[in-house]
Amino acid sequence: MPDFEGDLRFYIGLASLGTMAILSFLVVFISARGIRRQWKLAMRESQQFPDREPLTLDQFYEFYYAAEQLPRAVVLETLTRFAAAAHLPAQFLKPVDSFQSLGAKHPEDAERFIADAAMLLQEAERHYGVSLFSGKLITLDDFIRAHSLAARLASRSAKSAAQG
Repeated sequence: MPDFEGDLRFYIGLASLGTMAILSFLVVFISARGIRRQWKLAMRESQQFPDREPLTLDQFYEFYYAAEQLPRAVVLETLTRFAAAAHLPAQFLKPVDSFQSLGAKHPEDAERFIADAAMLLQEAERHYGVSLFSGKLITLDDFIRAHSLAARLASRSAKSAAQG
């Protein structure tokens, strides 16, 4: 007499192993596609900036602004927001870069970033009654210094308010 229960377990186990093998193959395939896409994007970005070494955010700060003791959080936030507005990777940017020199492909995002920075400065100047930045906001360095000035002034104001 045939053993249906044992045969059924065997075929269910075999089907389960086959399903797991197919799912594993799909996961590997999809992951490989994502890795390949990231590799192509990285290669395209490095070709866009062939003369520049990529820097991590910390390396950017240490190389350009640590000696001046500008607030790290403000520098890195401004860098990442500038990069996002320019639609470029932050690791290739330098303080001398401007939206124009980078050839920003989405000028509306660049204009929004510039307008937000200008409004922040105007609000801080109005609030504290001082002139924070008398130059033009053109380069990444201009934005970083302007944001750093505003942050330092706000920090000092908060400290004096807490003490007083």
